[in-house]
Amino acid sequence: WYPASALEAYRCPADRIFAALRARNGLLAPEFAVDAPFVAVGLLARRGRRLPVVWTLRARAPFSDICLGLRNRLGKDGLVVLLSHPGGTPLCVRLAGDVVALDIPTTDEGDLALWRALDALDPGYRERRITDREAIFDEVTLEFAHVPGERHVLRINGHEFGGFQRSDLKFLRLLYLAAARAVDPDIDGGGWLEKHRLQGDEKDHDLEDLRKEFERYHHRDLGDRELKALIKSSPRRDGRIRLAVQPGHIRFDESLARLTFIGERQTRSKKGTRRRTPGAKALAENLERGRQVAKKLLRDARKLGVVPGPIDPQGDRGTSAPGMPE
Repeated sequence: WYPASALEAYRCPADRIFAALRARNGLLAPEFAVDAPFVAVGLLARRGRRLPVVWTLRARAPFSDICLGLRNRLGKDGLVVLLSHPGGTPLCVRLAGDVVALDIPTTDEGDLALWRALDALDPGYRERRITDREAIFDEVTLEFAHVPGERHVLRINGHEFGGFQRSDLKFLRLLYLAAARAVDPDIDGGGWLEKHRLQGDEKDHDLEDLRKEFERYHHRDLGDRELKALIKSSPRRDGRIRLAVQPGHIRFDESLARLTFIGERQTRSKKGTRRRTPGAKALAENLERGRQVAKKLLRDARKLGVVPGPIDPQGDRGTSAPGMPE
């Protein structure tokens, strides 16, 4: 037997749990009330829809009819029903009346993966998002890390990606884009960054190099067209771009605090001394210009407050230059 006071110490009010879930999943506070066996979680306002999100412990017959009745009473553009006990298997089922039943993912992060309901209500979205300049790749996660003196690391959906490992400028331009996306909580409308902040040339060759780097390498979850489309240009033609992922799906590993420039190794021999070839001096000068741009990109990314590491006070001198090595 345990004293009742012990249970009180570990009690967590449900309203705090649902408030935390709303914050983690970009939900608005519920503007509706529901009766048992449902509990209001929040309102999902995404992709032009407003979907009430409710929770219930398990599906009880006649589950589909009960959900349809609730959906008709609430109105809106559909209904998302979260189930704690869907039957032991992952669940994403579209029912009558634009009702979608979802299981709750068993993760420690509180991500409900509500994009599954959005995809179920709009089956053509996955293909359309490749060319839609305002579309978001909701299921994609990005993690940035670094192995000091060896390579930069980009993980997509938990799997290390082959690109961006050896190029300081490509990696840091992508890192800056990711930081700008991560600090803006507006999933569908935010995260845009002026192209000139990436320190590229006027004809956007550097931006296209980023897209080509995505296109060059294989990933198990995304095709080359999808990878390339992760970097979107604004449909307003106002010179802005963004990473088309959710801000909460971007992570910056603590190893970035120890980031070193990989490009500096290109001017050294295997013995650690600088190569004394006719073109070595010109290469070293180009690399130094590239290094200054890289320092500015890293400084600007860290100034946004999400990339680990100190802000270099000398990191504002970068200027782009044609022919600069990556």
